[in-house]
Amino acid sequence: SPEFTHWRIAGTAGGESNLDPVRGAWNEDGLYAERVGWHLPGFDDSTWSSASSSLSFTGATVKFFRTTIPLDIPRGLDVSISFVLGTPDNAPNAYRAQLFVNGYQYGRFNPYIGNQVVFPVPVGVLDYTGENTIGVAVWAQTEDGAGITVDWKVNYVADSSLDVSGLETGELRPGWSAERLKFA
Repeated sequence: SPEFTHWRIAGTAGGESNLDPVRGAWNEDGLYAERVGWHLPGFDDSTWSSASSSLSFTGATVKFFRTTIPLDIPRGLDVSISFVLGTPDNAPNAYRAQLFVNGYQYGRFNPYIGNQVVFPVPVGVLDYTGENTIGVAVWAQTEDGAGITVDWKVNYVADSSLDVSGLETGELRPGWSAERLKFA
């Protein structure tokens, strides 16, 4: 078996320089996916292979999944949206998962020790009139792997004077830049 000769601490991309001042220094951990920006809008994932809605795999490893979802919430509606994470029946559940919404680390899911499965996300973090980048980092902690489902639900829809198309929230969701590559 291989032996470790030294450890390297990578930490957050940019270290103490706060590479992402909008989301803040505490938004990211040291996972490779975060360091190079796979969780950010605008990252080019065109060469990645596709997965089903059930993100399952075997082996004790970390995998990162992402998708983009367009929204077009009509004017005059106040809509509350949540993401729902789960584990299919008989799927391995000794894993940890992190949910990213447009670059924000929006939830942590630990099915074998906790019970939070619903993660509400407000307008601004979600672009209610455009493209949204959703990422999930899954860390399987046994050779059995992991099985996770990611879904969303509408909590409520209310008639309102809210005009989400008129909200200027783009600056809340800065995108990927090639600067991330130096932290690989």
